[in-house]
Amino acid sequence: MPRTPVLWRGSLFPLAAPALALFSWLWVNSQLATEDRYWAAGSATATSAAFLLGPLTAALAAREVGRVRDASAVFGRPVRTPARVVVDAVAPATAAGLVGVLAAYLTASWHLLGVPGGPDGRFVLLAVLVVVAHTAVGAAFGWWSRPLIAIPSCFILLYCWMALPIGVEPMWLRHLTGFTDWGLAVYLEVDPAGVWAPILVNGGVLVAFALALACSAPDRSPRSTATGAVLCAAVLVPALAGGISTARHLGPDPVVLRAAPDECFDGPVTLCVYPEDLDRVEEIRAGVDLAVAELTSRGFPAPTRAIHGVGADDEETWTFTMNAFSSPESLASSIVAAQVPSMPEGCGGMGTYLTYYLALDWLTTAEDEFDDPELNEHWAALHRLPEEDQLAWFHGARDAVAACGSHLDALGPEVS
Repeated sequence: MPRTPVLWRGSLFPLAAPALALFSWLWVNSQLATEDRYWAAGSATATSAAFLLGPLTAALAAREVGRVRDASAVFGRPVRTPARVVVDAVAPATAAGLVGVLAAYLTASWHLLGVPGGPDGRFVLLAVLVVVAHTAVGAAFGWWSRPLIAIPSCFILLYCWMALPIGVEPMWLRHLTGFTDWGLAVYLEVDPAGVWAPILVNGGVLVAFALALACSAPDRSPRSTATGAVLCAAVLVPALAGGISTARHLGPDPVVLRAAPDECFDGPVTLCVYPEDLDRVEEIRAGVDLAVAELTSRGFPAPTRAIHGVGADDEETWTFTMNAFSSPESLASSIVAAQVPSMPEGCGGMGTYLTYYLALDWLTTAEDEFDDPELNEHWAALHRLPEEDQLAWFHGARDAVAACGSHLDALGPEVS
């Protein structure tokens, strides 16, 4: 039976490690090039590289354990325990996967040089668990089936597990895999359930694998196999149930609004931004000034504060959103559009939809012709009102949309 150094020399680690590192570099570069310079987003993107790192390390592990099986057939039963044999065999594959994780985080760190904060430890733990748990599954495939079957089958199955749930129902299924490609904006933060659910599932897989190894006997006796299977089930079922329970309330992306920023700058309008935006304060100020000029010309009073984030605007406070590519002009447009509140989740009814789009179009466009004939009728009725009455209607429409109601009756019975 080959000793550990021989297993390393005959492994694919020298080829696999650079290849996985290159993939991580390409993936994280392509994702972070379009995202905010924000460590929560950088950590999630770096961990999301595991969607391919995991299946690839599983295939490598199946190949390495298959080599051990073949060597056992030629040289006889090894002196070492089955657990030691398998651990030694999968060590090169595991190391290659962890090199890929390290490359992903180094690439994210390069993108985020100078940004306050650092990698989120929860995401680092999740990335390591995904890679190691997938390696364990690959080792199981390699131990119980021939490499010709084990290598492609474990790669295909695990890749499908990582990639397909994001497009199917129920939504909580996508949050069990460990794929974290959420594109976090700087005004959002991660719901902890979105990280702990896949940690539970992948951690359960790893613990179950360790118990199976601990129970394995050199002769693969039925008793040891049955004991290992029972222990695996005793760990996997609670881990999966815990993951589902943790994630079942989550929507498509497990995010929540971040607390309002406390970095504020005095001026005609007090400007509050997140620490990640401190190098763009003058650019943001220019966008806020453009928005103030446009809205005050429409009869809106000037605010006293402008805050980066998402919230309910009022006459004293405006909120705005931006990204890495926002210009003062696009920032001003987002501030203007934010004067119309979003419809509450689950809000229905044609009256609310028409009120929302009519208010938004009145505020942000000069168009007088739309594809929807009903919207055109309301638009014409609104513009027959005096300008001060149009502004009064808009304020009433804001309140109606926020309450999931309609404000079309204020335009007259002939169009309501």
